[in-house]
Amino acid sequence: MMVPPPPPPSVVWTIVVSRVSRSRSWSLMTHLHLFRRLNAAVGGQFLRLDIAAANRLVSAARAGGGRMKPLEAGQLWVMRVRAALVALVLLVAATAAEIILEHDRLPDGLIVAAVLPVVVWLVLIAPRRRWRAWGYRAGDTDLELAHGVWTQVRTLVPLDRVQHIDISQGPLERMFGVCRLVLHTAGTAHSLVLLPGLARDTAERMRDEIRARIGEERA
Repeated sequence: MMVPPPPPPSVVWTIVVSRVSRSRSWSLMTHLHLFRRLNAAVGGQFLRLDIAAANRLVSAARAGGGRMKPLEAGQLWVMRVRAALVALVLLVAATAAEIILEHDRLPDGLIVAAVLPVVVWLVLIAPRRRWRAWGYRAGDTDLELAHGVWTQVRTLVPLDRVQHIDISQGPLERMFGVCRLVLHTAGTAHSLVLLPGLARDTAERMRDEIRARIGEERA
């Protein structure tokens, strides 16, 4: 299969890797969604590529190398607390159902016992998997993000498309010492790009560096 040329630096694009069931086995298919027309050959269509081809596209499109950096450990606790709030709602609902149905010949604690595995998954397992799936790489001309467990998404943001940068920090994020970098881009389907789980000084340094690069390119 021929690999299409990498997108021009003025295009924000995303690679989505999803697990697809085929004949009792799990295989990986890659979908490259181009949010603007790349060239006459691909015409902005939804392409199917194998993993190796997708990785070659990422390598060809970005300027320079560099490994993905993980999020701060505080973001894992933010994810766990949010999941714990959802789990608490589930437990309250299960307890209420137990009280309402106590005369329906159901064994005591059956509904709560059925909900407990879901609670364990939500609080202890899922947050760590989602946290480990996140990564980012700040290059000279672009910012690359990766996230997702079942559906793996890689987003490449050319810095010359960034119009505005914010740093956002909610109560939970302040509690665990992390914040979000918010990038507003021009003329793309992904007009808002979020990078969570950064230390405050890291987010401020990235914001200042991106602003400086944007200023140099527009000068």
